[in-house]
Amino acid sequence: MPRGMRYMKLASPVAILLSLMFVLPSAFSAAPQQTKQKEWTVIIYLDADNNLEGAGVHDMNELETVGSTDDVNIVVLMDRSQGQDTTNGDWTGAKKYYITKDNDLSTIGSKELADLGEVNMGDPETFINFTTWAVDNYPAKNYLVDFWDHGGGWHGVCWDDDNKGDNLNLANIT
Repeated sequence: MPRGMRYMKLASPVAILLSLMFVLPSAFSAAPQQTKQKEWTVIIYLDADNNLEGAGVHDMNELETVGSTDDVNIVVLMDRSQGQDTTNGDWTGAKKYYITKDNDLSTIGSKELADLGEVNMGDPETFINFTTWAVDNYPAKNYLVDFWDHGGGWHGVCWDDDNKGDNLNLANIT
């Protein structure tokens, strides 16, 4: 494979993250307010249910080097694949996390909020349920939703290998 093509394949998840990040309007939150409403809630839809599982685990550990703060909540729905990465208990399926700070780049130490079992990250209902849950449970003045996975430009994002390659298309996320 030519060197440039390899770079393009590695760059596509980053490109899709940058191209598909958007801010939900603060009026979207109808949940009861926390004692101190935070400025931001960052909602990460981390679809590692494919050959990016190892990178997903690594990126979770990188998120923990910052962690949630007094002003920012970071919540993640991470779906893992079977047989790609054997670290961190080698669990498969999807889990919700509240990201807390730690400096261990090999072990996910954040608080696991729920083990959902296998979910279809390419199903719009999974996306809607998670973002609604995040807004309801972590109200803030501002929201950022980050799609993490292989990108496909206008073809969509979040291909779920355990669910026949189902994915979210632009109509599902706009």
